[in-house]
Amino acid sequence: AAASASPPASATSSAFGRLLIVGERGKEVVSIDASGSASFAGSVKAGSFETLGNLDAGGDITASGSASLRRLLLSSGVSGVNVPVPAGSHELLVANVDAGSTQYAVSAVPSWETPVWVSDKTSSTFLLHFGIPPVSTASADWVIMLQHP
Repeated sequence: AAASASPPASATSSAFGRLLIVGERGKEVVSIDASGSASFAGSVKAGSFETLGNLDAGGDITASGSASLRRLLLSSGVSGVNVPVPAGSHELLVANVDAGSTQYAVSAVPSWETPVWVSDKTSSTFLLHFGIPPVSTASADWVIMLQHP
């Protein structure tokens, strides 16, 4: 006699092609929809991970090894690109920084050859210093790197 198997009471099928995996106490732990999008209630661990499209994270992404990124988009408040530096300026106050504390590093690159350093960091501002001021209006790019708790 052939054995028949029926899904557990907690597993259901849908005309929309949604696959659910339900864990203890009926809690949904994995969901995959007809377009291939997946949601996980817990952590995802893999020996290798590749995305062919965008990777959107609502929280932190932590890597214990290296990461290779073709393009990294930074939110406003953690970077500045082509920030104007007036001719003759030895300093530039950078405001509207979104650091949350003073535990961050700043990397700055001016558009002219000069030593550059940072001082007076707060959670929302820092001061860039230029050893040689620009002779005409120039620019500087900067990015902050936050310390992981």
